[in-house]
Amino acid sequence: QWSNGIFTKEKIKEKPTAASYIDSILNFNPGSDENALFMRKGFLGSSFNIERPIKEKAIKKHFDLWQSGFGGSLLITGSHLSGKSSLLELIPIQQPEFRNYNITLNQSVDINGHKINIDTDLIKALKEIVKHIEDDKCIITIDNLEHYAFDANGMYDFFNALQFLIIKYSQKIYFAI
Repeated sequence: QWSNGIFTKEKIKEKPTAASYIDSILNFNPGSDENALFMRKGFLGSSFNIERPIKEKAIKKHFDLWQSGFGGSLLITGSHLSGKSSLLELIPIQQPEFRNYNITLNQSVDINGHKINIDTDLIKALKEIVKHIEDDKCIITIDNLEHYAFDANGMYDFFNALQFLIIKYSQKIYFAI
């Protein structure tokens, strides 16, 4: 008791990585809430979101610039299981006032009543989407670019074509990839 009032007690909050978070719940009780959280899937396939305040703040600032009239797009890169999909998933959640189109291979997207199928020719699908988007600003999220380009040359060609679309439409469409 003599130490009370002399030492300040400070709780250190660990900032876990996705991998350490998974490790912390692998030994779960099947009836617990942690298991329910682990089994829940987001729209991009991630199981959960871990707060990344610095990244989220940077993305929010970038998005605010886009809203104020600057064009641009966001490319999230990182190593395998680093949380790229989780960050992508947060963008439309944090911006519910904007229509969001999540692009996923072998699925279709409804753009104002027009069903557009997403196959391996993503550029063709994006051109079709752009054609049917009305004047409202919107968000297009694209995960797993490796589904659309199969080698280094294909990725180079894909990025060149994607860059053209982004430059042309980035004030109207927020591309998050």
